[in-house]
Amino acid sequence: MKKMKKSKGLAENLVKNPVAKFAYQFNKAQAYKDKTKYQRSAKHKGKEPFPMMLLVVLEKVSSLFFRTKFA
Repeated sequence: MKKMKKSKGLAENLVKNPVAKFAYQFNKAQAYKDKTKYQRSAKHKGKEPFPMMLLVVLEKVSSLFFRTKFA
């Protein structure tokens, strides 16, 4: 590998305070939840509990609805 030349004056330009160097990454506004309210998230979001049974039930309900309405 080729040897790199040492750059002059690089040490003078470095930020001396590491806390100030990385502060912009960590100082961000946060939005907090209201802890006084009960919030429960679903285990399987967006999935039907019994998709096959749901289709059967909907078919039965729709057939009953159409029989009573048009009969």
